[in-house]
Amino acid sequence: MTNKKNIPTLDIAISPSCPNNCVFCTSRPINIKKMGSNKVINLIRDGANDGKKQLEFSAMEPTFYKDLPLIISKTKQYGYEVIHLLTNGIKISDKEYLIYLLQKGLNKITLSLHSHRDYLEAKITNNKTIFKKKIQALENIIDLQKKWDCSLTVNTVINNYNYQYLTDVNNFISHIGVKKHNIFFPHILGNAQKNFNKAVPRYSKIKKYLYKVVITAEKNGVNLSIINIPRCIINERIYKLDGLKGHFIASDPNKTEIADAPIEEKIKNDKCKKCAYFNSCSGISKYYIDSRGWSEFKPIKKMLPQEQNTSKEKHWVRLTKTCNQDCLFCLDKELQDGTALPMKEIEVDLKSGFDDGARRVVLSGGEPTIHTQFIEIIKLAKKIGYEHIQLITNGLKLSDDDFFKAAEMAELNEITVSIHGHNSVIHDKLVGLKGAFIKVLKTLKNAKKYPDLIISIDVCINKLNIRHLPEIIKTFIDAGFYEFDLLYIIPFGSAWENRKLLFFDIEKELSYLHKALDFSKDPRVHIWTNRLPAQYLEGYEDLIQDPRKIHDEINGRLELFADFFKKNKPLYCFGERCQYCFLQNFCQDLIKVKNGETLNCVSWPMCLGKPKFQKETHQLSLKDIFDDQIVDMKKFADFYIEERYYIKSLRCGGCKMYNKCDGAHIGLIKERGFKIFKPAG
Repeated sequence: MTNKKNIPTLDIAISPSCPNNCVFCTSRPINIKKMGSNKVINLIRDGANDGKKQLEFSAMEPTFYKDLPLIISKTKQYGYEVIHLLTNGIKISDKEYLIYLLQKGLNKITLSLHSHRDYLEAKITNNKTIFKKKIQALENIIDLQKKWDCSLTVNTVINNYNYQYLTDVNNFISHIGVKKHNIFFPHILGNAQKNFNKAVPRYSKIKKYLYKVVITAEKNGVNLSIINIPRCIINERIYKLDGLKGHFIASDPNKTEIADAPIEEKIKNDKCKKCAYFNSCSGISKYYIDSRGWSEFKPIKKMLPQEQNTSKEKHWVRLTKTCNQDCLFCLDKELQDGTALPMKEIEVDLKSGFDDGARRVVLSGGEPTIHTQFIEIIKLAKKIGYEHIQLITNGLKLSDDDFFKAAEMAELNEITVSIHGHNSVIHDKLVGLKGAFIKVLKTLKNAKKYPDLIISIDVCINKLNIRHLPEIIKTFIDAGFYEFDLLYIIPFGSAWENRKLLFFDIEKELSYLHKALDFSKDPRVHIWTNRLPAQYLEGYEDLIQDPRKIHDEINGRLELFADFFKKNKPLYCFGERCQYCFLQNFCQDLIKVKNGETLNCVSWPMCLGKPKFQKETHQLSLKDIFDDQIVDMKKFADFYIEERYYIKSLRCGGCKMYNKCDGAHIGLIKERGFKIFKPAG
């Protein structure tokens, strides 16, 4: 009910008050007049008589309108299907107040969050205390929304403080549990006009980051909308990604706004008339053009085929416990028993994911394509209702033209192919199968026949290929493939058995790693890092894996950690392996807590000077995560990520304070880079 699109909407700005002063706020200087509740109710009644079915309470901060609960209850009486609150979250950080609004009939909330860090949010909103309240509000909504059938969306306005961190914001809200994310370019009015050069980025600067956040939202299962950005800025590579299908939004013709606010003037030039999107584009802000000109905007000659809207929530389904390769680094080896899962079991798994709300499914193994009913499984997933089907594969079976065509005809949407070398010598040795490289090249050739297919390449970084990594990436870029996931080898499965052959001193090979990462500067190319220790990414901080991905690692080891606490069973991997594992510090902290120590926040590094904002201190002990029955690993991971996930630069090794300093928080490093460190000689 609360997710309907193009529903006739009445938008009322009921409050002239807001404790924030956002750098891009279109309502400042304040131009919203306060209305009495009787007038608001009359407007709502008139809207209902005019056929409106959704009511939006917007600028400035509607929760500061004291009669809001009364107004919501009246709105419900007039037959509105959707009652939508746009808010900064301050008031609804009070859970009791939120429940009161839900009881009155509120069933849709859009909360503004412009950063993943308190420091940046404070800069953007000019409110030092807002961030924690916003996060509390989000947690309140997520906790209550199923009971009250209330939808949640997060709005992020692009500005000069945050455009480089759009992926971080999407990762952040995804791990909180948010499934809908709107990203806006600011309307050049009010503060956005006043602070134009300070607050408003050039469209050309944000292209790369739009591309990255679309891919990130895809992986996170977040429904993404990009709003108020002209189609000519969204290049074809971005627009064809599944993450943006149906989500490029210019304006809503079904919305009626009631507010004493100026309207942004938009214009087009003669070249725009040659654009295929001329009629659907609302143009560019006149103020923007007067200030920066037309050079960034190029008409698009041909419109892409209309693409259907898809949901992004993802469900993984294992099809086999066997593989037609014998990779030297296989992490799955211990779980393989040579069998394929029965079709009935797979069907139950597919339906379970769909019933839980997933509309994307990822087919994995072992090697999923060797399941004798693989094509039927794709068709079954489509029949159940999945809108996007992704395959994780070694590519061998798909080298067969007919098999590939059958998979594509069954409506396979995305393929991630594992390729670990740029020639047969390296790849075939690593996967334990002669001739594998030739077959995977044939698979990529087949993929080129189907331009709507999304193709990405996984590479496991190890001793045998690290010095060839730049050549590997260049080889496949030259072949027309632009997305890469670099998986750093970890000490489990076959990788640990073959450790003498595969593990290496990464500090000695950094030049090869960095040369490979240089390809990420090409706007066509997107590189992900997976489990790669962050200290080796100095100069490439935007490629540091989102720290909240630790949750994914923990979720795969819950039984291991439960036995550690409940049965005092040692972690089987603890010891020699730790030096090669990116979870080394995490597990050391876990052992400290198990042994009765209390963990404190890590102190601020001295070389950074006094922090601009004094952080609230927290502690965690055994009783906080374990009650003799349940182990709350999520709580421990949250604490570790927020309070203990600190790293140093490799340059810190020469600092006289090295042994007394823990480094800086991973989030700060992602934002500002390792360059912030000033080692003391």
